[in-house]
Amino acid sequence: MIADAVGRIKDTASSHRRAFLVEVMGRHSSYLALASGIITGAEMVLIPKQPARPSDVAARIIESHHIGNIIIVAEGWKPGLRALQQHIADNHTDEGFDIHEVVLGHVQCGGTPTAFDRLLATRMGVRAVESLLDGIGQMVGLHNSASRCWRSPPPAPSPSRQS
Repeated sequence: MIADAVGRIKDTASSHRRAFLVEVMGRHSSYLALASGIITGAEMVLIPKQPARPSDVAARIIESHHIGNIIIVAEGWKPGLRALQQHIADNHTDEGFDIHEVVLGHVQCGGTPTAFDRLLATRMGVRAVESLLDGIGQMVGLHNSASRCWRSPPPAPSPSRQS
């Protein structure tokens, strides 16, 4: 969902010559911000574990500014999305570009499941019910990509996967 939203934002950013600060979930973790930054080709990713001064971030944005500049910001990044946007608005209006903020929030958790998602959920549900009927309370997972569902502990790696 994040990739889709950022793709649409990037189209808008390019056509209107704007930079966008896109906030994603991640108050304590950086995974979503880092992963979405990589898959969307963001110019910068700001995460809680790497605090930065708004002036330093603004300088990097201005230095690398081009059409469609996207900066992914984890919600836990300090000093925060709005502080950065305010700093840029107060101190860098003469650089000649527009910067906007977008907070994806809970929108990024939604989306229509794919056919694979639905089939996997059904297969795992069946395996979980079988486990309960057998009187075994174990976790159900996926092994070897999509080959079969298993109950914990997972089967030993196949010889072709061992190093």
